[in-house]
Amino acid sequence: MKIETPAANIRLYRLGSFRLERDSRAINLPTRKVESLLAYLALFPKPHSREHLAALLWGDSTDAQARHSLRTALAAIRKELGEETLIADRESVQLTPIGVDAREIERVETRDARRTERRAVVRDDRAA
Repeated sequence: MKIETPAANIRLYRLGSFRLERDSRAINLPTRKVESLLAYLALFPKPHSREHLAALLWGDSTDAQARHSLRTALAAIRKELGEETLIADRESVQLTPIGVDAREIERVETRDARRTERRAVVRDDRAA
């Protein structure tokens, strides 16, 4: 599966209460399980097997019920965010990149850590 274009106008806020927006307008997903599925796909941006997702979110259901619930949840995400938001085939599912507050904080922390590391190297070079 190859991701073509990011869904840049979609933003997911996970710090605090779940909040999803498209073009700065709130989007309400039908259930917490659908929210959880979207959050998982957004926070771990790679292909996931349908079997894994079904077991992760509906592990207390039969396999058939879990697969049905996953299909229903994916349909709800497509309905609210558009067909292009999910890349899916018979085996796996992946979300196109969307803005996620938690990932942005992670990027800032990584960037700041690199800056601090570079400053330490420069200080060591000057001291030597």
